[in-house]
This record gives sequence, structure tokens and C-alpha cells, in this order.
Amino acid sequence: PEAVNTIYNIAAGGRTTLNQLYKLLAEAMSEQRNGFAPPEPVYGPLRPGDILHSFADIGRAQRLLDYNPSHTVEQGIQESMQWYLDNLELI
Repeated sequence: PEAVNTIYNIAAGGRTTLNQLYKLLAEAMSEQRNGFAPPEPVYGPLRPGDILHSFADIGRAQRLLDYNPSHTVEQGIQESMQWYLDNLELI
């Protein structure tokens, strides 16, 4: 009963920076598309409301739903990149 009508964070259980995420995505795309050269990231000034550090606490989902991540961010990107490239017109 405690698990009903509750909000949960569902995440990989670790911290990933935007720079790490960009690198993982660029590497996965490069592996799937020979010759793909990702552009260098462009950094702009911080904006009001930008979140500098974020970490999803999955403790409630673990405790009430017996949730445990089955994949790391890296594994999820590797397993899903080909589907995205096949089904979305990204490049």
C-alpha cells in the first residue's frame, strides 16, 4: 500500500555529467556510423535556473518497488543507439 500513488525517480543509480553523456553519445554514434565526426560541444553562459549538479535518488524505488537498475548509462546508450539511428532522422 505504501508504494501506491507515489512518485519515483527511475535512473541508473550513478552520476553522469553532460560532458560524459555527450562523449558517450558521440562515441556510440561514431561506432555505428563510420566516418561520423561529432562536432565539438559549444558552451554558452549559465542561465538563471540552470541546474549545475543533479543526482536522482532511487532509494524509494529500490525500497518500495525492489527496483535495481539493470543497465549503466553506457550500456543503455550502446544497446539503444542503433535503434535511434535506424528510426530517427538524426544524421
